[in-house]
Amino acid sequence: MRQQAEVKISAQMAGAPFEGETPPSVWAISFSPNGQYLAFGVQFVRTRDFNFPSYLLVVSPDNPDIVLKKFEIPRHPSMRNVSTIVWSRDSRFLAVTPYIDWDRAAVVDLDANQLHVVPDRLGVPWCGGAAGLLPGPQMVQECHLADGGSAIRFLEIDGTASMSWTFQGVVSLLDISPDGKMLALDFWGAPGKVPIRNQHEIAILNIGDRSEVRRWSLPEAVAYGGVFAESGVAFCTEPTLESVRSKHEWICRNIATGSEILRRPLSLGVGGVRIAANRLTIGHSKIWLMPFPLSSLLDTDHIITQTDQEMWDYQTGRKIASWRIDWQKVLPKADAAFESAVSPDGELVAVGGSGILHLYRVVP
Repeated sequence: MRQQAEVKISAQMAGAPFEGETPPSVWAISFSPNGQYLAFGVQFVRTRDFNFPSYLLVVSPDNPDIVLKKFEIPRHPSMRNVSTIVWSRDSRFLAVTPYIDWDRAAVVDLDANQLHVVPDRLGVPWCGGAAGLLPGPQMVQECHLADGGSAIRFLEIDGTASMSWTFQGVVSLLDISPDGKMLALDFWGAPGKVPIRNQHEIAILNIGDRSEVRRWSLPEAVAYGGVFAESGVAFCTEPTLESVRSKHEWICRNIATGSEILRRPLSLGVGGVRIAANRLTIGHSKIWLMPFPLSSLLDTDHIITQTDQEMWDYQTGRKIASWRIDWQKVLPKADAAFESAVSPDGELVAVGGSGILHLYRVVP
């Protein structure tokens, strides 16, 4: 990769009242679907008076040192980088979860320069962060119900649900199609033959009328991740298994026919696939497997020595680029990983942490 820009994130740039005891941490980063904006969250820390100002900054990838929009996002640095940024398809709105705490999210209207605080747990005991933004905007989220069931909710800005799909048992929201017309759900079944694994079925549903487009069963696993591919024509799944030693594969199916179109074994330490254009972004941790006497003594069977992000060609699996994921201070005695994102066309990579924003051009 070729470095295109390096920006120092300062208090002056963010409008913070002070520089902080450590370099500002980056808690999330995301390109807009049209590629015209890059949004990232930064936090400043002063522990002596418990002052932790946090901001969402929006810049252009062409001029990342100039802040176009800025919004205050109250949060505690102990949340590390659990926050997420998701965009509407028209790149006008973005949602940040959590806002202050896990009971609220923020929806930002870039055109109107407004931030709306959305109460996102009304009437339910637990909900995940915003998984996507539909026109309106409507925030899509996965929730767990008091009776053990699940719900997929479509929230208006005032926190009321315009639609709420309820299901018996555990249902996970995996992804929303690029055109915003379909979503993919993982239906958890009965426990499998191997402890802590469950049976799973993946279903693709139309958002407009809740009709089922396609459903297929998957091998037993602890859980599954999944993403739409080929502009929503295909859906790809990846299992979460109980041990780093377990073998796993990344499998893609054509949604219209249900037929398998791509199968790729994933090596030790590889996982967490995302897709931009015809390229995959995937985590690759270097893992040292420990022999039995030592693993018993340390109560772990492996040690992770380094984590990289890699970019692969979607069809061939050829590695195109890679970048190191370093660690940053979120508090004087607490760390979190750097954040990174890939532009929708797969041509730019943004990496942020420890007060620095890097932009790289991918050179195959």
